[in-house]
Amino acid sequence: MNNRLNENVKDYSLVSRRRFLKYSGLLGLSLMGCSSLKKWKGQNTRPNILFLCIDDLNDWVGCMGGHPDAKTPNMDRLAANGMLFTNAHCPAPLCGPCRAAFLSGIAPYNTGVYKNRNRLRNSSVLENTVLMPKSFKEAGYYVSGTGKIFHEADHEPDNWHEYWPAIDVPNPETYAPPESEMPLHGMPVPKKAWGNDFGPIPVPNEETRDWKTAGWAARRLRSNELSEPFFLAWGCKKPHVPLYAPQKYFDMYPLDKIKMPVILENDLDDVPQAAREIGSYSWPWKPHEYFKKYGKQRECVQAYLACVSYVDDCVGRVLKGLEESSYKDNTIVVLVSDHGIHKGEKENWSKYTLWEEATRVPMMFSGPGIKSGSESAEPVNLLDLYPTFAQICGLKTDVPFDGSSITDIIANPKAVFNRISVTAYGPHLNSVRSRDWRYIRYDDGSEELYNHIEDPYEWHNLASKPEFKTIKEALAAHIPQKQAESSRK
Repeated sequence: MNNRLNENVKDYSLVSRRRFLKYSGLLGLSLMGCSSLKKWKGQNTRPNILFLCIDDLNDWVGCMGGHPDAKTPNMDRLAANGMLFTNAHCPAPLCGPCRAAFLSGIAPYNTGVYKNRNRLRNSSVLENTVLMPKSFKEAGYYVSGTGKIFHEADHEPDNWHEYWPAIDVPNPETYAPPESEMPLHGMPVPKKAWGNDFGPIPVPNEETRDWKTAGWAARRLRSNELSEPFFLAWGCKKPHVPLYAPQKYFDMYPLDKIKMPVILENDLDDVPQAAREIGSYSWPWKPHEYFKKYGKQRECVQAYLACVSYVDDCVGRVLKGLEESSYKDNTIVVLVSDHGIHKGEKENWSKYTLWEEATRVPMMFSGPGIKSGSESAEPVNLLDLYPTFAQICGLKTDVPFDGSSITDIIANPKAVFNRISVTAYGPHLNSVRSRDWRYIRYDDGSEELYNHIEDPYEWHNLASKPEFKTIKEALAAHIPQKQAESSRK
C-alpha cells in the first residue's frame, strides 16, 4: 500500500489512453447492483450492527498508510479481523451534509443539504424520509446510541429506543480549557478562530466526552441485556477541532521526530481560482499564513496525531466491551469517518475541499460472513452504508437510495466492479473518484484531473491536456446534470 507521506517522490510521466483503459476500464462505468440475500452468509439470525462513526478522521490510520507515525493498534486490529475499504469516500466534505446523506441514503445533489447550516429536515426531499436508525427500529431491531451520530441540531429522539446520556441529550459534558487560557496554541488569532485551537489538556481520559460515551457503549454491550437483534451506534467527536487530548497522547509523538506531510511548493499554481475560494482559503483568518508566521505546522500535526491515538483508545474500549459480551459472534462491526481533512496539503488546514485528503475516509467491516484480512480498492461511498445494512439486515424501505449495497464487494474483495464515488460540496461543485482517477468540476466550469497511479498526491492537474479528454468525459458523465439548489435553513 502506498504511504502517501513517506514514499520517495517519483518523476511524473503522462499515461497513455491505452494504459488508462488497462487500469481503470472507465468507459461504460456503472454501479453494480446486488442480488437479494435471504440470510447474511448462512447466519440463522439477523446480525447485530455495532456502528462506530468518527468525526474528521482522515487516512492517518496505521492500516491505511496515510501517516507513517500514526499509532492506531485497535483500528488496525479491527481492519485485520475483517475488510478494509482503501478507496472509500464521503458524499460531502463536512459534517452535517455528510451525515444527512448517509443517514438518509440520499445524496446532497438531490437534497440540497450542502452546508452545516442546512438542516436535514428543512430539505423538502428529506421531510418525511425514514432515516437509517428508524429503519432498523421499524424492522424490529433494538436501536440505541451515544455521541455524535446526527449533526448536532439534527438529532431525532424518535429514531432511537435509548440514547445516552438521555434520549434528547446525545452528548455528555466534557472538559474544556478556561477561556482565559485559550488559545492553547499561543497564536494571536481572532477569537472567532478559537474553535480551531490545539494542545494538550491537563485531565485524564475519564473527563473527556468520547471516553465517557465509549465507556457507556462498552458497558451496554458487556451487560448482555440488549434485546437482539440490535443496532448500537457510537459517535466519536475527535479528532474534530479543537484538537485537545490528554498530555500522554502528545507524549507519544515527540515534536522533533514527527514526519511532516510531503508538500509540493507552489502546488496551487495549476488549480483553478474556484479551488482557492473554498476550504480554509475562504476563512476570514488564514490558518496557513498564521501557521507559517508562527511556526505552528508541526505542533498542529502533533495535536492531530495525538487526537487520532486518543480516538483509537476509545475505539478499543468499545471493541473490548463487545469481545467480553455474548454478542461477539453475531455482531458486524462497521467503522467509518464522516470525511477526511487536510493538514497542510495544498496549503489547506480544513475539510471543505474536493481533493483526496478531504473526501477519503476509513471504512472497515468486521464480523460474521466477512473474511479476515481482506481489502478492496473499489471506490465506495458512505451513501452505500444504508442500502448495505438494508440488504444484510432485512430492512424494508422505499428510500430512493443514491448509493448501492456493497455486499458483492465484501463477498469478492479482489473483484473489479468499475464503480465510482461522487462527492458534492455545493450545486455543481463535484468530485468523481474511480479506482485510479479523480475528476473535479467547479460551478464555473473549471476542472481538475488527477491520475492516482502516477500522482497519488494530486500534484499535477491534467485537465487541460487534450490527450485526457476521453477520460474527463467518462468521469464527468457521472456528475448529475440536474442538481438541487441549497435547501432553506
